[in-house]
Amino acid sequence: GRRMIWSGSCPITNTPDAPEGVVRTPVLVIPETMTHIWAAGNIQELAGQIEKNRGGLVQPRYDKDDLKVPLTLATAVTRAGDAAKGVAASRMVILGVGLSLTDPFLTNPIPLLTDRGGFETAPPPLDNTDLVVNAAYWLVGKESYIAAGPTSVEPVRTMGAVTQTSVWVLCVLILPAVVIVVGLVVMMARRKS
Repeated sequence: GRRMIWSGSCPITNTPDAPEGVVRTPVLVIPETMTHIWAAGNIQELAGQIEKNRGGLVQPRYDKDDLKVPLTLATAVTRAGDAAKGVAASRMVILGVGLSLTDPFLTNPIPLLTDRGGFETAPPPLDNTDLVVNAAYWLVGKESYIAAGPTSVEPVRTMGAVTQTSVWVLCVLILPAVVIVVGLVVMMARRKS
């Protein structure tokens, strides 16, 4: 699977009154099974709860506008064109991924707490950028490029012992000897003239 880490995310909520012909498709969703995740409806109240419960758990307050999972963090939006009305077809991607695409987040290792209470690091979450790159491909109509990955390259075949010896003789003995002989011929020709 893919490993994405999102920081400072903001869920995307759909309004019921979308314009005619607009289709919204969730792309990145935190599933219902991840009940330990929620979106704070009031960040100042969350900060107060953290300060008040130092060393304790912070609990969601669904009665005070906190949002339950599933939470949508990326949505693709399309609108069909209508030439008669002068409406062009369009595409849009909405990302509520916060700090997850900034250089420090994408270049630094991610600290993790181990089972024994220590720390270790994991590689930066480069799959975050894949989402943006694939979204850009979709926006410009290049769906065949989405998640294409690198092109496969055949490994270089190794040379046999005879070929290796032949290449060594050519590069180390014959070519330098030819250069020296040509140099000597040029030097002799210049002395005579």
